[in-house]
Amino acid sequence: MTRAVDLHPRFPAMKLALHTLLFWGVISLFAPIVWAQSSEEEESEPLPQLEEMTRPTIEVLLSPERFDWVILKDNSVLVIDPIYPRPETLILQKERQQQLRRNRVVRSTPEGKKQIEELNYLYITLPGAGEQQEFRIEIDDIDRILYFEDMMLGKVMDLVDAGDPKSLLQANELIFVLKRRSPKWPGIEMQVHRILAAEAVNDISNGKAFPALVRIEDLHDRKSEVVELPELAEQVADKLVNSAIDAEEYDKARYYSSRILKRWPKSKTVTTAREQLQSIAATIRDEAVAATDPAESAAKIHQAAIVWPRLKGLASLHDRYLTRMQSLSVGVLRLGSEKPRFAPTRTERRVHRLTTMHLFEVDRFEKIPVYRSAYLEDWLPTDLGRKMLLTLKRGIPEWAAYEPATAEFFTNSLSNQLRAKSGASDLRMTNEIRSVRMLDPYKVEVSFTRIPLNAEATLRLASSGNVEASSAIANADESAAAPRLFRFVPVVRTKDSVTYRRARPEPEDAENYHVAEVVERAYPDYAAGLKAFSQGEIQMLADVPVWDVDRLLRDRNISVTQADAAELHMLQFNPRSPRAKRLDLRRAVAYAINREKLLQDAITNGTSSPYARATASPFLIGSPARNLRVSPRDYDPVLAIALAMTVRNKEEQEKITLRFVRPPISPYREVADQIAATLKILGIEIVLLDDDQGIEAQSEDWDIAYRSVRMIEPAVELAPLLTLDPEVKLESLMHLSDPLRQLLIDLERASNTETAREILRELHQLIDVELPLIPLFEVDRFWLSSIRVRNRPEHAIDLYQGVDTWTLQPSYPRIYR
Repeated sequence: MTRAVDLHPRFPAMKLALHTLLFWGVISLFAPIVWAQSSEEEESEPLPQLEEMTRPTIEVLLSPERFDWVILKDNSVLVIDPIYPRPETLILQKERQQQLRRNRVVRSTPEGKKQIEELNYLYITLPGAGEQQEFRIEIDDIDRILYFEDMMLGKVMDLVDAGDPKSLLQANELIFVLKRRSPKWPGIEMQVHRILAAEAVNDISNGKAFPALVRIEDLHDRKSEVVELPELAEQVADKLVNSAIDAEEYDKARYYSSRILKRWPKSKTVTTAREQLQSIAATIRDEAVAATDPAESAAKIHQAAIVWPRLKGLASLHDRYLTRMQSLSVGVLRLGSEKPRFAPTRTERRVHRLTTMHLFEVDRFEKIPVYRSAYLEDWLPTDLGRKMLLTLKRGIPEWAAYEPATAEFFTNSLSNQLRAKSGASDLRMTNEIRSVRMLDPYKVEVSFTRIPLNAEATLRLASSGNVEASSAIANADESAAAPRLFRFVPVVRTKDSVTYRRARPEPEDAENYHVAEVVERAYPDYAAGLKAFSQGEIQMLADVPVWDVDRLLRDRNISVTQADAAELHMLQFNPRSPRAKRLDLRRAVAYAINREKLLQDAITNGTSSPYARATASPFLIGSPARNLRVSPRDYDPVLAIALAMTVRNKEEQEKITLRFVRPPISPYREVADQIAATLKILGIEIVLLDDDQGIEAQSEDWDIAYRSVRMIEPAVELAPLLTLDPEVKLESLMHLSDPLRQLLIDLERASNTETAREILRELHQLIDVELPLIPLFEVDRFWLSSIRVRNRPEHAIDLYQGVDTWTLQPSYPRIYR
């Protein structure tokens, strides 16, 4: 028969007296009720047995309510509020009692004897009874106390034994809560070890070897003995190291093997794998030494170093071969295309500078362009500026990537462009140049039809055309009517990269070597490119957004270069499109665009950057061609809606559809998307078209385009921009308004700088009125370079300016200790 536990209420003397008075004061009023309650207490039910108790669920264990179980010697259980001190409550109480008994002074006083006597009892409160209702249990009746924390640990053990991912996740949650509540509770660390071991086994079974490695490393560092860690390490090594070797990811194989050997130096799997890596590296090294092509030798020796950089003698071979064949990797958002795109962007300008040589090239920009020539020793105007005498250099440096050219070459090149029937004819050149005559192998005389506004700008396109006329990457074509000069030429093209090599390789016996090839690698966005740059996969990164420039400038391990000339972003209407010719429609678009908001949202990423500015001019800020009397058009959505409604009413249509061409890369894509959303409010439906879909600029297949241009020579570049025709033929001028067409013709005939600037200012004002294009922003251009890239110019107009003089310091693959 189960014995009921004697729970003795404990009251202080004053409380006892007060309760006695109250009791006798009210007993006469509530005698029947008190009698009934006493009868019920005499018939109280026995306490439940331990085997009858239900273990707390996870939800209960994670709830704020906490409790302990007192298990008596008859195996019955009493649920109580958490007891303190804990754990080892009974042991601590016994030790305290023995300590008092050993104290002769304490045990000789009545208070001391009472204190010693009270330690024979465990004082508890029951859940819901309140703090004033305190009971006591004789310690001799107690078998043990099951604490709430131990219940949580018991549940964790059950979940770990189950071993499935869901159970392990719940076990982790319980351990996390327990460590936060009682970080020093005995048994927590052991269960953490068991969870880590179970998760490692699960990861290995599910093919997640790297997370398993992290967990067994943690167990090793904790000096855990719950599992045989060397056995797990062998399994992880097989999954990680051997799989990496099979996939030819040798750098990963070396990294994983180094991590495993650091803690388990006797790993047989890793030892065998390292011997295999040494053998592979030795084979590749021998192939590199036997190769006759410098590019092949450099690629193979670098591959051997990636496989096993510890190979004896490999470091010196690596330095020698990679110094001879310096390969520069550049991260870009977009590769140059073999086929012409809609209109040239920064991509086409970048590739054009890398591949094509000109008789004159822009060396720097200081509000006006400053030209230099790699081929000419001197160029002098004669006959009061109507002629120019070009004196060619008698040789080129051995480091030059471009091919040498003679007076005969330039004479033929210019003559071909002057022949109206030639496929290489440039009508703008025809109007500017009367004749070309070779005087001797190193001298050419050019006669102009009138005194040129800028002879260097006129002759700049003489040998190789311009980026507008050849926006596609040109391959050398022997059948071309106009001979071309190249600096670097494309040799290998894949989906994600293009490799360019010097058109003229450096001699084998050169005293110093320079960059021999440039590999452009495309990345989906700036973040991916920056990650590759940080990891050393690339040595340069083009197209750095302005919102990240200030942060990068604080990093001393990289070099940030700002281009001399900013990039102008604008919307351009198709002069051949009947719908785009409507002035009220163009004005509606102009008033609907909030330049400042677009700038903040899409260009500066919400920051206040000094490297991007809203503008209403087709010319750079500070350019002498700007008309200072033209002020930016205010953002006026109400007027824009009214103008758009007028257009819809005239055309009797509910919606107007415009075909919008844009480059599908950042930041053009974001700006175009926001403009499309804005115009939709006006009832203008936008059909977005990518610029690589084969749409021709000189066609009626589009209405509006997002352009990015670099306006460094307005007198030469404005007409091709407005007509979308690099040759500015009369037929393309006919699509413009009469005033605009006449001013462009006057600009072509201008014979002095001041006259040209006055005409450009008039054009600026007329563009603001007629809106053939809508200027949006002026954005500075930046690119990143590793400190390994040497001899770069401090100031540059283009990314690849002077690339054939750069040197790249070899970088040996990291050796993992």
